[in-house]
Amino acid sequence: MSCEEEINLGIELLAQVAINALMLSSMYILMALGFALLLSIMGVLNFAHSVIYMSGGYICYQLAVVFGINQWLSLVLAALIVGAFGLFLERFCFSIFSSIDSYPSHSLRQPTYNLVFK
Repeated sequence: MSCEEEINLGIELLAQVAINALMLSSMYILMALGFALLLSIMGVLNFAHSVIYMSGGYICYQLAVVFGINQWLSLVLAALIVGAFGLFLERFCFSIFSSIDSYPSHSLRQPTYNLVFK
């Protein structure tokens, strides 16, 4: 392997690592923004965030691979399905607990624990 090939390989590897780091950090930023947004608006720290994200990825995979739908269409459909599920959770799980005035604030985390661990 010549010196020029080694330099090209090093530059290519550096570019790949930089892109991977950018993608991973953007996912962490989205998760943190989701936590901050839900906590500021609803007053509930939703620990089921990662479960909801994972179900979106799984739905997208199932639509694309198992059902043979176009990848971009399956991505849009998965986002719509997970969005509808999030709306369902907010309307029927979280709003019930946040509307009760005498309910202790530390107990608002319980519905999200149940989604993740049960």
